[in-house]
Amino acid sequence: MQKLLALTALCVSLAACETTNQTQIVLDSETKETAPGQLSAFAAQASFENVRKRMEPLIRSECRRQTSGVPCIYRFEIDPNPKRGPNAYLRNNRSGEPVLGFTLALVQQARNADEIALVMGHEAAHHIQDHLRRGGSDALNNALDAASAALLAGKNMDEVRKAQERGRKIGSRVNSKDYEIEADRLGTLLTMQAGYDPIRGMKFFDKIPDPGNKYLGSHPPHAKRLAMIRATHKQYKDICATQPNCGF
Repeated sequence: MQKLLALTALCVSLAACETTNQTQIVLDSETKETAPGQLSAFAAQASFENVRKRMEPLIRSECRRQTSGVPCIYRFEIDPNPKRGPNAYLRNNRSGEPVLGFTLALVQQARNADEIALVMGHEAAHHIQDHLRRGGSDALNNALDAASAALLAGKNMDEVRKAQERGRKIGSRVNSKDYEIEADRLGTLLTMQAGYDPIRGMKFFDKIPDPGNKYLGSHPPHAKRLAMIRATHKQYKDICATQPNCGF
């Protein structure tokens, strides 16, 4: 019983941890291609706002269609810190509302709106598909299993804590690649519904390192993600070719 209570105390903090998804990317501006370089902060924010106005209603509608009892009022933010590199992320604020964040560097380097839209759709999809909670649950369950195994093996509490932390880190990565592919698929659909071209949007992959197929990596290799985007784009274009007023 004492060991069980100790294990419970050790793992309570894990349940309270906020899980964030972060996708390293680099982007560029509106529908027309801009020259290589960097937009001014004002132009970057204007470009971001134009994409948000078109994407947000569709994101909110899809969230309400696929979920129940989940906050679907998204908050959008641009991190103005010039020292932070190109990045986009999903997090939940203290009220449980989803926050889609972009660093200013990411938006300034964007050369077409399709790239911004594709990334925005991808991050929104993580919320719709409940990836933050599912990823946190993966981490917590694996941490509990690892700590339990350490206790049963007679390890001291310091060793149990280390086992728990290792288990948490491994658990957070077990399904993360699958979650990224799921978000790529839904993000592609949201991008198309808003009238943007995900094939043009894929250009941002040229600007970021390919993580490869690393064991327990957080993201799948670019080739797998690009294949999903292309396949989804083709599948739904083919469907729309037979449907009036499809919208893609």
